Amino acid sequence: MEITLDVSLSKSEHELLMRNLNCDDADPDRLKNMLKKMAEASFNEYKRMFTGVSIPNTISEFRLERLYNLLMHYFKTASPDEEIIGTLLHTSNSTSKQLIKNTYARHKFDLSEKLKQTVRSILEQNDNHSNSKSNYLEITDSCIVDFINLIITKEKPGLTKLHQGKDHKACIYICQEDTYEFLKERFK
Repeated sequence: MEITLDVSLSKSEHELLMRNLNCDDADPDRLKNMLKKMAEASFNEYKRMFTGVSIPNTISEFRLERLYNLLMHYFKTASPDEEIIGTLLHTSNSTSKQLIKNTYARHKFDLSEKLKQTVRSILEQNDNHSNSKSNYLEITDSCIVDFINLIITKEKPGLTKLHQGKDHKACIYICQEDTYEFLKERFK
């Protein structure tokens, strides 16, 4: 079913949305497309409520369900960083990080394919891959690092988990060659 909405925004609201959603003026349809995805996520919340699915009782449960809907309908991958979540849900970075972890835990079956796609994407973007003993992965969401390390611990406990080097940027993780090969095989 297709639903269309006409929404009027003041100039200041438009500018605020552009800034908070990291849109630029180069692509005028980007904001429209982003808002369309958010409307789909919001509709899903109402659909669940109107069809008898239990609704959240606390603010933390409400945020968790809202983030789940955003992950399913708005974000392309399952790895939004804490800062983006904080902006959208008006939470601190530490609260956002915990919210992301709790959402992954509660909806692990629904989000499993999206998490796998995210890890695949991270591995595919690794353009520094060579025959050296380690690779460098850029991962902006620490919850994804935790997810990968949990899989390594459970399935191949002898492998080295992802870790940060002393001289690397905050979102660069070292992945030993044997761990990298395991992950490539596991997430192909």
